[in-house]
Amino acid sequence: MELLICILGIYISFLLWSILQERITTRSYGKEIFNSVIILSIMQSFIAIIVSFIFTYFITKRSKKKKPTLSKSLFLKLVLVALSSSFASPLGYASLRHINYPTLILGKSCKLLPVMAIHTIFYKTHFTYHKYLIVAMVTSGIVIFTLYDSQLSSKTNKQSSNDTWGLFLLSINLLLDGYTNSTQDQIFKAFPHITGPWMMLYMNILSTVGTTLYLLCFTNELITTLEFIKKYPSITSDILIYGCSGAIGQLFIFHTLEKYGSLILITITLTRKMLTLLLSLIWFNHKLTIGQWIGVGLVFYGASLEAYIKHTQLTKKKA
Repeated sequence: MELLICILGIYISFLLWSILQERITTRSYGKEIFNSVIILSIMQSFIAIIVSFIFTYFITKRSKKKKPTLSKSLFLKLVLVALSSSFASPLGYASLRHINYPTLILGKSCKLLPVMAIHTIFYKTHFTYHKYLIVAMVTSGIVIFTLYDSQLSSKTNKQSSNDTWGLFLLSINLLLDGYTNSTQDQIFKAFPHITGPWMMLYMNILSTVGTTLYLLCFTNELITTLEFIKKYPSITSDILIYGCSGAIGQLFIFHTLEKYGSLILITITLTRKMLTLLLSLIWFNHKLTIGQWIGVGLVFYGASLEAYIKHTQLTKKKA
């Protein structure tokens, strides 16, 4: 039940978040489009700091637990995770300049693989055989579903002049994502006093500090953003709702990460995109191809198998 609440929380929060992101970055305010992506990122992390601080304050007060101590080793790990997380997204966007959109989506569909690889190589984590099978099924299902998506297929005409460089950037992006998620798993294991909301708070503080320094030292986005808001104040409410929906979604994400691990979390975030597209196809009476049905079947069978095994393990523990 707890996992189901987390799944619904992530789905609903990030559905609103993605709608507002598209609205802010593509809709014209007057005759201009808002292009300050760094400011948007800073506002997101700043609002997440406020939300996570309020949440941790009341939880700590209610449970009468002490604030977790931030040791040197923990701080170093959090800094490394914040850096890898901050560098991953820009590399993903940069790769899109050299590869087509379907290639990017297919690459992102394989996010489970680098997480597992880094867990195994760097942290010597041993997974059960059924875990490898489930990851293979879910990844294959999403890849097949994406390959047979006619909307994506129509975009393959945009050929790149430098595919190799684009694939290299995408590979680094996936490795950084894998490092971020696997290291977060290790932090929860090595520092059990750290909870999901506390990690969310620390991560967003570090992200805000780093991004703000970059903003002030290397760009003029702050000035252009203030001028834009002065001209079109209606964007302020869009940014605030965008930040709040993302922050609430992060609460569910970090709780899922703490309780269930990065593999479950990534499976949820990957299937969210597939389910959104699936519901859209059904809603507008578009027929799914045989390939898409096979992809859906693999994903849901893999997810159901994981849920059944987890339930069986919990039942045995209680017995």
